[in-house]
Order: sequence, then C-alpha cells, then structure tokens
Amino acid sequence: EEAILEQALSGQDDLANIVFKTFSLTQGESGLEAWRLKAEVASVRKDSGMIHVEKPKITYFTRPDNQEVQVSAEHGVVDQGERNMELWPNVVVVKDNNTLKTTKLIYRGAEHSLFFPEELIVESENMLARADDAVWRLDTNVFEAWGGVAIHFKATPKEENEAGDVAPAAANATAPAPAPAAE
Repeated sequence: EEAILEQALSGQDDLANIVFKTFSLTQGESGLEAWRLKAEVASVRKDSGMIHVEKPKITYFTRPDNQEVQVSAEHGVVDQGERNMELWPNVVVVKDNNTLKTTKLIYRGAEHSLFFPEELIVESENMLARADDAVWRLDTNVFEAWGGVAIHFKATPKEENEAGDVAPAAANATAPAPAPAAE
C-alpha cells in the first residue's frame, strides 16, 4: 500500500489531494501490529503527507496481551511521519463490555497511548464514569483519568432465594458499612 501511495504521489505535479475509497492502513512496531485503520474515504496531501479519513474504524492492540480495542469516529487525520492520529467528533472506544465516548481522541504512536483531552464518559455493565482528561497506555494496558473524575456504580439486580427472600445477587453481595456510634 505504501509503494502504491508513493507512486501515486510522485506522479502528481501539483499539491492536489489524492482520494482513495475504502482505504486501509496498518502500522506496526517491534514486529507487532500496533493498529489497523479502515476508512470509507481517505485523502492525502502531497505537501504534508497527512492522510485525512472519513468514518475511520481503527483497531488498536494492547500489550503484552495483544487484546483488541475498537475505535470509531466521524473524521480523523493520520500523520505517518510522526506516527500520530487524531480523531473527532463522536469518538466511540469499545473493549470487552466497556464503552468510552468523547469528542476528541489523540493517538501517539511513539508512546502507544490513547489520549482523551476532552470530557470522557465510560460505561460498563455495572458502572458509569466521567473525567475531564484521561490516557490509556496501550503498551502497559493502564488507564489513568483526572480532573472531575466521578464514578457511579449501577444498582445490582436482586434475586429471589428458595425461601422467597429478596437479596443482592450473590456475585455482588456486600455487607453494608456499620452505622457510626452515637455519642
């Protein structure tokens, strides 16, 4: 793909965009696939080498377990020279049963990290959280958030035991904290 792209760019005398439909691009590091991008449309500027993508869908890979992280957005820009990517708006990140939503996502290839510089909403089966800023270090699979962090745990479903008593689901059962002693 890179050879085809370079040949197409070298044949252009002006700085016009070259447009591709159903574009795909893969980047690796240290012999491992770092990410895989597919987009409905991509345009490349000869003067900058920047790739502008529409409706990108990216699969990033965590380390050391090589788990997939699925990302989609409306628009994006790939800077192959710097190994960076920026996606916006309506960014959705999915891994396992967790969904992250934001308006902007920056991938820095040198750090193999996803940066969330604007409000981030995280939702899973049992939790809803938000933060002003966050980073997901894919090379260590560590997620950090700061600034206005709030986490809300969703109510656990109740189940009925054989005697007909209603109790918290066994997997989530916890004893309530003791009330403070009155003085």
